[in-house]
Amino acid sequence: IHTYASWLTMEFESMFEVRALLEPHAAGRAAILATGRQRQRIATTEQDMASVDHSDSTGYQEFALLDARFHQLIAEASGNSIICETLEHLHVHLHLFRLRKDSGIADHALTEHRLIVQAIESRDELIAEAAMRSHIARSLARTRTVFDTHDRDDNNERRTNTG
Repeated sequence: IHTYASWLTMEFESMFEVRALLEPHAAGRAAILATGRQRQRIATTEQDMASVDHSDSTGYQEFALLDARFHQLIAEASGNSIICETLEHLHVHLHLFRLRKDSGIADHALTEHRLIVQAIESRDELIAEAAMRSHIARSLARTRTVFDTHDRDDNNERRTNTG
């Protein structure tokens, strides 16, 4: 029997698989192709994220929207419209916001984003790719802890209702 949480887990695994394929490449291309204006917009968005008080749900919602913008700006700077459209359709960040409002997630993401921005600013394709790959992998690991919690809650609820 598949629970709703296990179905969500499979969906997120699939979305992160696509992100892991596309976003490191996009970051590498952005390091090479981004204009000065695009680099500035990426850096400014990262700075805006750092200034948000993400300790409450309103602040975290703003953080999540800026996070989506950050990733979209990098995709745009890659010069690949297919990557942009694909990531836009995933709506990954909005789903993540609905799952978990946790300032710890934001703190980790900010550190990882800073490394991505530095690589893009220095036009280092390989470091930008590696930084994004690491960010996506760590983001997936953080998301898995959310699903693990939901699965435990579902199992506990079923045991309580049957016993």
